[in-house]
Amino acid sequence: MAPPAGVTTRYRLGDQLAVTGIGLDLDRLGRVDDLWTAYLDGAATEDLERDRDELDHLAGGLIAAIEIAAESVARLRSMLEATDEEELEFAMQQIFDRYPDVVRDSRERLADLLAEYSFRGAAIDACAFLENQLPDERRDVEKKRKKLAAGELQPGDLGARARCALSGAKLGASALVVVMTGGAAAPIVVSGAIAVMDLAQTWEEGCGALAGGIWSRLSHA
Repeated sequence: MAPPAGVTTRYRLGDQLAVTGIGLDLDRLGRVDDLWTAYLDGAATEDLERDRDELDHLAGGLIAAIEIAAESVARLRSMLEATDEEELEFAMQQIFDRYPDVVRDSRERLADLLAEYSFRGAAIDACAFLENQLPDERRDVEKKRKKLAAGELQPGDLGARARCALSGAKLGASALVVVMTGGAAAPIVVSGAIAVMDLAQTWEEGCGALAGGIWSRLSHA
């Protein structure tokens, strides 16, 4: 399947680098939040005193990751909106053609979402949700940081809807890189397949039950 006309000349290396950087920003947020959550889920009061400086550094790193991700999803949304539906469907088809069994399973798990949205539309709405939600998440971490410094145990983790939307935005970034490279680079297509599977797994682990708070067309479910 040949890429849509003009794709290979429309996007330059700088565009590819920019959207790759956005994907890394989103990955970093997820990974730092994973570490934050894993520590706080197992921490005791005495751990907070022992690890005071490191924990404060971790909280600061999570706040910085949220701030960077908030800027990145705003850029990503604009880029996705400027990308034709046909181009994103081409990208997804490259992923499906290379990994048909894996992606078929993911599509089945995401049937409710894909009944209302294209992959492009789902990614755009996920980005829009994060633009609105991440400032609140930042404020929540700042409050927890102060309480932890005072020796009060706190739960970790970004809000469940934010984690869910993050998977949708990451899929958008991965698919956009496939678009920009014409779908020929195998490692980039692999990354796209992983992003599809990540969203499907996240959906089954609870995202699907609260998806109406992110994707408005599902709010009736």
